[in-house]
Amino acid sequence: MRIPTCARGLFLALVAWVLGVGLALGHSGLQRAEPPADSKLNRPPSEIKLYFTERLEPAYSTIRVKDEHRAQVDRQTLTSTLQIPSS
Repeated sequence: MRIPTCARGLFLALVAWVLGVGLALGHSGLQRAEPPADSKLNRPPSEIKLYFTERLEPAYSTIRVKDEHRAQVDRQTLTSTLQIPSS
């Protein structure tokens, strides 16, 4: 059974679109944290540094620090510094 050329082209276009949508919907991800994410510390750190794969939009970003009982323990004071990594 032969598949018509237009059906094959439509199928390939649909596959390309689905794959493209998956890439376009990507969000910034946590690249690394200091201290490391999910680490168990004996005492609270004075500072936490988070490094993301892309620049965050502050209006749509939230960061919470929680203890082992999932209670929020941060002071809700977020300072953001944009640093462009050197190539």
